Amino acid sequence: MTQLHARRLPRHTGRAAWNAILPEAPPPVALTEDRTADVTIVGAGFAGLSAARRLHQIDPELKIAVLDAGRVGEGAAGRNS
Repeated sequence: MTQLHARRLPRHTGRAAWNAILPEAPPPVALTEDRTADVTIVGAGFAGLSAARRLHQIDPELKIAVLDAGRVGEGAAGRNS
């Protein structure tokens, strides 16, 4: 398997328009310890959150982790809606 590393993350200048009308959210919390999950989803856009929701509907006992480099809804998904 080929291993790739991102040189930089995408930059979004300013908050998404819909998010700008909401109160300021608390800062994101970085993971500081090992965690376990049955399923890990990378990306908290429409597809990632939809997948997590559907998996929970199918099996509420699953431990599901959703990871994102930025805030939920601040990437492309939140800017295109």
